[in-house]
Amino acid sequence: MPGDTARPVVESGLALGFRHIDTAAMYDNEAAIGAALAASGIHRADLFVTTKVWHDKLSPDALRRSFDTSLSKLRLDHIDLFLVHWPSTNMNMSTMLDAITVTAYAPLAQGRAAKDPVLARIGEKHGATAAQIAIAWLLDQACDP
Repeated sequence: MPGDTARPVVESGLALGFRHIDTAAMYDNEAAIGAALAASGIHRADLFVTTKVWHDKLSPDALRRSFDTSLSKLRLDHIDLFLVHWPSTNMNMSTMLDAITVTAYAPLAQGRAAKDPVLARIGEKHGATAAQIAIAWLLDQACDP
C-alpha cells in the first residue's frame, strides 16, 4: 500500500497484536508507517521492523543514504532487518558484505535452477545436482567476500 493508505492498516494491525512490520523504500509508505508506529505507543523493543533498499541504491554511499532515509521516515532509532529488495546484475557483493548478510528468498529461482542446463552440467562435473550448485554458489557469495 503506497503512501498514507498504509497508515490506518498498520494502525489496525498493531491494535490486533501484529508486531512485525515489513516495508520497503519503493513502496513509498515508510513515512506513513513511521507515523503509525509513533502513534501506537508500542515500545520499540516489542516491534520488529524490516525495510528494503531498491536495486538502484546499492553503491556503498547510496546504500547508506537509503538506509538513513528509511530510518528517518520510519521515525526509528534502528531497523531490525534491512534487505536488498531486488538484486542487480552490477552490484558488487564483496563491497556490500561487511554490513549485510545475504538472504535468498528464492534461492532456486522458484524451481528453475534445478532444471537449468548450465547448472546441471556443472553439477555433473562435481557429483551434485543443479540445485546443489545454485545453493553452493549463493553460500560462497555470502561466506567469501
